[in-house]
Amino acid sequence: MDFPNNEIISYVYDFSEAKESQRHIYLYPILMTCYGRITNSFPGELFNYVRAVALNDEHHFAHEFFNRIQKSFPFMEKLSLINHKSVDAIIKSYLLLNILF
Repeated sequence: MDFPNNEIISYVYDFSEAKESQRHIYLYPILMTCYGRITNSFPGELFNYVRAVALNDEHHFAHEFFNRIQKSFPFMEKLSLINHKSVDAIIKSYLLLNILF
């Protein structure tokens, strides 16, 4: 197939704790209004038509990641978060790293 005015974008994310992976493949620019299961490995592109975004990861979302999401989805109206690691686990990991280093 020939897509002369589009760029093919793809990225893969492995959920190591769940022993599964997901792949996103799409033509850019894209006209969809919802974008789901975005992980920390989201490369960041501009999606002017997307209004609903769902973030899903087994690791915590860093501040820089939210900045990338904000820039990629300037017309976002709804944001959903699914994080498979509890806040307690994240805090314990952070404290352990600070103790070790």
